[in-house]
Amino acid sequence: GEKLDLDPVGTIVLTLAILALMYPFMAHAAWAWALLPLAPLFAWLWVRWERRYAARGGAPMVDMSLFGYRSFRNGMLVSGVMFLGIASSFAVLALFLQNGLGVAAIAVGLVGLPNAIVSAYSSVWSVKYVMTHGRRLIVLVLLLMVLGMVLSIGVVLLQPLGVPWWLLAGTLTLNGFAMGAFGSANQTLSMQDVPAEHGGTAGGIKQTVERIGAALGNAMVVGVFFGLVPLGWTTAFTGAYVAIALCVLAAAVLAVFDERQHRAPVAA
Repeated sequence: GEKLDLDPVGTIVLTLAILALMYPFMAHAAWAWALLPLAPLFAWLWVRWERRYAARGGAPMVDMSLFGYRSFRNGMLVSGVMFLGIASSFAVLALFLQNGLGVAAIAVGLVGLPNAIVSAYSSVWSVKYVMTHGRRLIVLVLLLMVLGMVLSIGVVLLQPLGVPWWLLAGTLTLNGFAMGAFGSANQTLSMQDVPAEHGGTAGGIKQTVERIGAALGNAMVVGVFFGLVPLGWTTAFTGAYVAIALCVLAAAVLAVFDERQHRAPVAA
């Protein structure tokens, strides 16, 4: 007999915030960029509404107290920044190999196959160590991603010397291992302090932030790639992968701060 509260106003305002943020990067129209400044405004209105709605006794779509959990807040920030870069790695790879080198699509897909297999394994492997190594494991696998990016750039730059392009399958395997381990470990650490009744909402928020980061990162990194294509396909690949590596490195720095905050004693 309890009335279902779907918080329609909060849902609409949050949708408008995401639309204003995402649409300019997807639309092929100059006017769409006028929507971008509205995104933080809608986000601010959404937060204000959610707090007021809860104060009035309603059931907001997101309980703002979730952001008070440091593990959840920091874990969401780290993964959002990481997805800003890493999500576009295969889009850039496909553009470079197919358009730049004339590699068949099936061969490009096979280059990424070891990445997928190792990622599935490492997502299970990390479960054994996440609770004992904690945030240090997150930092380690993020640095492993950066190493994979750097080695991929090395393979491409050494192509004129006879290094085969298919060695990218090996460098991307490092990324696959790191991505699988990161996803599993970061999810565990981010959600460990969230009350069970808010688990679904917290997971949804985290996934939304990651998807937004991935979409914005694709627009940004692919834009860098095509901006450098006139200078050569190798230059375009290198520039794009440097941008990806910098995003992942930024996520690693955030993870280091998160790890130090976690180890810091709580003031009485």
